[in-house]
Amino acid sequence: MTQTSSGAEEPGHDAAPGVSGALRFTDNVEQVFPSAHAADLCVAAEAAVLGGMSTLRFYRSESLRTEEKSPGDPVTEADHASNEAVLAILSKRCPADAVLSEESPPPSS
Repeated sequence: MTQTSSGAEEPGHDAAPGVSGALRFTDNVEQVFPSAHAADLCVAAEAAVLGGMSTLRFYRSESLRTEEKSPGDPVTEADHASNEAVLAILSKRCPADAVLSEESPPPSS
């Protein structure tokens, strides 16, 4: 157990070395995340990693295309690539789940 600045205790966390305010897991992950959610967490992690990786080809690109969904609401081709990668994982791993995504039309009922 680790105490927060407010004095509350957090199970399974302590300060990450050399990083102010960062936390790391030190105990069994099931103490932090119940095993009932382990499969969902794995899918979420996979989608997050692949979504992020899909944007790397746009990093520091001088030709990154940007459009506006509405005034003051830009979206880039990197946003679309990430969205597609995340949706691909979710549709593969959780085909029965409806997904609401910022860059896609809402699912039909």
